[in-house]
Amino acid sequence: MKRSFSLGRSNEVIKDGQIHDLHNDFLTTAITFDSRENELRVLFKRTSDGKSFALEFAEIDILEFSGNLGNRGVSGLDEMGYKDVNDYDYEWLSDEAQSTLSDHLVIRFDGGATLRVHGASADFFEDKTLKALERRHL
Repeated sequence: MKRSFSLGRSNEVIKDGQIHDLHNDFLTTAITFDSRENELRVLFKRTSDGKSFALEFAEIDILEFSGNLGNRGVSGLDEMGYKDVNDYDYEWLSDEAQSTLSDHLVIRFDGGATLRVHGASADFFEDKTLKALERRHL
């Protein structure tokens, strides 16, 4: 999976030299899947200024959610890392230096729920769509 970012410590996304600590500085606000476009977005809101950011995965070939992901609200990200295609032991995740482009990205949320994804590309960017999503759910 071609990535526009790298992972720092287990909860950091690094892009263009900026470190985004998704565990301490952000809330997870939405997970959306567009089946027509085959894209997944995990949306975050930075607590210091309310700006929204997205992890976006395109041309998905693997998408798995743990059974407990939809059972309750998810507000925070606990850890991110990579797993080999055949490795489902989520107690240990590979870091950026140990990963390959064929590895799946695993996101573990507060409470232990997990999301596993792989596609052609992954991007991290400031996102304006969260405002529209929030308006629809008020």
